[in-house]
Amino acid sequence: AIYDFAMAPDGTIYMGTTKYFNGGGVYRSSDNGTTWEYIGLPNEQIMSVVVNAAGEVFAGGYTNGIFKYNGSGTSWTLLKNEISVMKMAINSQGTIFAACNKEYYYYNGGVLRSEDNGQTFDFVNSGLLINSADLLAIDGTGHIYTGMNDYPCIYRSILTTNNILDGTITYANADSIPMSNTHVTLMQGDSIARD
Repeated sequence: AIYDFAMAPDGTIYMGTTKYFNGGGVYRSSDNGTTWEYIGLPNEQIMSVVVNAAGEVFAGGYTNGIFKYNGSGTSWTLLKNEISVMKMAINSQGTIFAACNKEYYYYNGGVLRSEDNGQTFDFVNSGLLINSADLLAIDGTGHIYTGMNDYPCIYRSILTTNNILDGTITYANADSIPMSNTHVTLMQGDSIARD
């Protein structure tokens, strides 16, 4: 079965399939879907495929976690295992989010986040009644929506995921010369909100 599509910035289409579709894995098309090339993850149940602004491809598997495509052939790197990924999304800053179902009692579930392109992940489940998620979307303001297929709740994040400070720090002189090598820490009360 085909579960997801993703479009790369260069127009390449990626398709995630389950093991019921020729063994499962990921396929791509560079000719608007006329022909498809198999690019790996045999016998995986790929529920979600996403592509970031740099064209890097990530796939979420139902039983084996999150993978990153190595760019050629059929080689992938496992970034996070022991999670059951149902849906993935990448926000405008490149942060990866994954809805993880707690299908297996020994797997953690909920919303998983990586702010370093998949090097590390952490769960952001504060406010979820059940730490399990099947659905995931990010709106234009950066809010996350999540929920479960068979549980009648939809959640929206309180904070937006678009939390990047942007601008130029200048010297307080007549020429307003930009300062280089400046570190900014955003404080909320006595706590660091963003470093």
